[in-house]
Amino acid sequence: MKILLKILIITMLLNRLAFAKSGLEYGFQVPIGMSVGINRFILNKDSSSVQQSNYNSKLKQNSKNSYIGFDLEILAHLGYNFEFRRNMSLSLLFEIGYSHDTFSSYSKNNGSSSVKNLNYYIFESMTFGIYPKFNWNKFSFGIASGIKVPLYARIKDSVVDYQNSKITQNIEIIKANQMKNIFKVPIIPYLKFSADYLIY
Repeated sequence: MKILLKILIITMLLNRLAFAKSGLEYGFQVPIGMSVGINRFILNKDSSSVQQSNYNSKLKQNSKNSYIGFDLEILAHLGYNFEFRRNMSLSLLFEIGYSHDTFSSYSKNNGSSSVKNLNYYIFESMTFGIYPKFNWNKFSFGIASGIKVPLYARIKDSVVDYQNSKITQNIEIIKANQMKNIFKVPIIPYLKFSADYLIY
């Protein structure tokens, strides 16, 4: 089994928001950013001793390092804004949209220092979540949580030979009904924080 974790480190945000002091609120977001993938491998409980031995051997030979990936989301928000003081309100929003997530890592080849093995797990998913926000004057602070349901995924393994300027790639497509056979959790839970400023 494989568990993938991700830390979002850079986000550029395009946001369109419309709301009254108290009433219906809707928004549209296109977050674009980079992420760092953290890889964690876990064997199935029924793995044989031979599989365990091979697994331990591979860990000693190849130590994976975090690498940079590309992320993109297209999100729509719909909910209600509750004003409880002047210039102060609480928004309760539902979040739905599309998400492109990349989990990546690399390892150096023991045979040559100029050869690097790159691994990418790329997910195309539907996003469903809840997004409460606290609004004060032109500032908004929120925390969103939910799940991403993968429609399909791509596993891309690349071997880069810098000395000979050569790249070898292998790409595998994983359908939604195959996720549970490869990943311990076939959905992607998420938690994110936001800080916005209204410029008009």
